[in-house]
Amino acid sequence: MGPEQLAELRNFFASFEPRLPDAVALMYGRLLEAVPEARQLFKGDFQEQQRRYLHMLQELVKLTRSRQLWPVQASTGTSTIPAVDKMASVHGAIGVRREHFDKMKEVLAQCFREESPHEFTPAAEEGLSFIFDVVAMAATNTAGVTAEKLARKNKLPHSDEIEAFSPGSGSREQHFWEWFAGEEELLFNFERDRDRASGLLEAALGRVWSGLTFEFGPVSNGVRDFVISAGGNEAAFPAVEALAAAAPALPRWNVVKFRPRHDPIVQRSFGGKTVDPGDVQFSVLSDGQELGLYLYIDGYSEEERAVWDQIGYLLLDEALGEFDAGTKVGLIEFFPSDVQHEGKRFPLLRLPQIFDEEYASLRQAH
Repeated sequence: MGPEQLAELRNFFASFEPRLPDAVALMYGRLLEAVPEARQLFKGDFQEQQRRYLHMLQELVKLTRSRQLWPVQASTGTSTIPAVDKMASVHGAIGVRREHFDKMKEVLAQCFREESPHEFTPAAEEGLSFIFDVVAMAATNTAGVTAEKLARKNKLPHSDEIEAFSPGSGSREQHFWEWFAGEEELLFNFERDRDRASGLLEAALGRVWSGLTFEFGPVSNGVRDFVISAGGNEAAFPAVEALAAAAPALPRWNVVKFRPRHDPIVQRSFGGKTVDPGDVQFSVLSDGQELGLYLYIDGYSEEERAVWDQIGYLLLDEALGEFDAGTKVGLIEFFPSDVQHEGKRFPLLRLPQIFDEEYASLRQAH
């Protein structure tokens, strides 16, 4: 999905999101009329099924606000976003097939066109179609996979462990830190049981804000960093701020907001690829209002763009830190190292210094 479709889809959801419940109700009725056998897939309380589908759409809306939207290939359904994997797992497990997704996509698009003909542009429809194709193919890929394997793949803890963190009264942030203190021994020594510790922590963070992630630093003098990350989703930045601000005194922990800059920048691996920062160059772009970046990566190929782009974002976070990369950079594009563009290139290792200087100069001009 290109920048135009992403922008159109994001703009559409920004205006239409309050009306999503009405569109879902209309879509469900039409879907069951067009595909009667779908009634067998959506067993149980009909209102509850609509609520779940609405929740899925709301999760997709959140993903459209992410600068790392859909690092996937529609042809293979290979996903690097846990939310997509989980949607696909749920639908694949109950027998939803590709033709069901296609009909759902068709009916939902028709509802959007009727309800908001000017905002739901052809580009926005292309973006929506791409999303459904990705989830559909990923669901197809999960067919026949056991629930146990899916749980291990997504690092999901047992259901009763997830329910151990269940906000009642008080703030979500307060409940998270109460839970964290109760599981401190497991989390501080997470290397002893990585899957269980990671799964429980991901579930607890998800109760605060869907999509929050984390990193642990090494133990140093009896203290280790707990990095709370928005996972590249700018819409989650306020949730990171709020959760970090609510942190109590934890003698064994240093709570860090957002993935920090690293000096030196280290190599990053993803999807079987490893990139040394010494093999990457960058150019700074400016339109007089904001800065953009081109990254030139040795070995980059369009055929595996999803993998290379994800590595590029990881390297940017290494160099600039998650907050600055998410709030101070506009356009970001990745290219093979042999692509020729106007403008001076610099080694990636110089990005922090040069970017900070350019950003300060731009702010002074305004």
